[in-house]
Amino acid sequence: MRPGLALVQTMSQIIRQRLLCRPLLPLLLGISALPSPAQAEGVKASAVEVKAENKTVNKPESQPETKPLPTIKNERLRALDGSSSPWSGQFNLSYSGPSINKPFSAEAPNPGKAVPAPAVSMSGTFSLRNRLDPTTTAGVGTGVGTETPFQGPRNTRMSDPYIDLARRISIGPVMVRAGVSAKQYTSYRYRVLNGYRNGVSFFSDTVYEIAEGATIGMIFNGFANSFYDGNQYKRSGQMETQFYLDPTFEYRFNSTLNFRTMTAITYLHTREMSPRFKYRRTPDFQQLGLGITAAQGLYFNIYAKLFPFGSDPVTADNTTLGMNMIVNLF
Repeated sequence: MRPGLALVQTMSQIIRQRLLCRPLLPLLLGISALPSPAQAEGVKASAVEVKAENKTVNKPESQPETKPLPTIKNERLRALDGSSSPWSGQFNLSYSGPSINKPFSAEAPNPGKAVPAPAVSMSGTFSLRNRLDPTTTAGVGTGVGTETPFQGPRNTRMSDPYIDLARRISIGPVMVRAGVSAKQYTSYRYRVLNGYRNGVSFFSDTVYEIAEGATIGMIFNGFANSFYDGNQYKRSGQMETQFYLDPTFEYRFNSTLNFRTMTAITYLHTREMSPRFKYRRTPDFQQLGLGITAAQGLYFNIYAKLFPFGSDPVTADNTTLGMNMIVNLF
């Protein structure tokens, strides 16, 4: 073979081999670029991590924890605190009866020398109440009452409108309900006969559970009154300021029935007394009775009122019957 022809054949073979290998090169390169299974998993995990980092997660904002309100373990205080509804009505009525010796009499004994003298009567208040928050209520109401309700009602009235604000607080194991009120006297007994004009008061009711079902407490009330001028009014019948402290003890037999006793210690100042801050302590009395929770928001206290601390002995003639009733509506 001639040298020139051999050179041409050799060159053509080299060119043919290169052309045949060129289409396989990208495939070979692609196969060599594929990651191993372990590398693929790593890449996937990294992609997930990056995505999670870039994604905004909307988590609910943490709400502040609200502590539950302490349970009122005294049935009377629970009834006084009223309904949990935003708007409600409340009756708070008292029956001051005759002596045990004469249960149907229209006359009431006055061993405590109260001013004005007590009468056999049914009296109290009715108010429309607004619950401002779980522990605070405000009310606007009026006094209601009648004398000798079971012997022939007389002097039936709706009088002495008032406003009040009350709040319940807890101090450790002690539960306190306290408030203030203001009233306008319009009743015949107070305004016409005795010249009462306006009155303001502060009240508090404290209970403490000393054992399961047993509570001790203290009721405080302070009053101040203003009067019309006029010689027709007896200054001795005008109680300018008064306050009383009533230690209490109650024992709850069950959710319906409880025993209750209260000692009333009262100081008062009438307008004829001098000096201005001289007070007279009226004879203390004791109440012994039973409390009945007939339904939620309905409380009765039936009691006997005794005067065991004075010089006179306790008799059926100076011991009276009485009842308190608290009714919450709505």
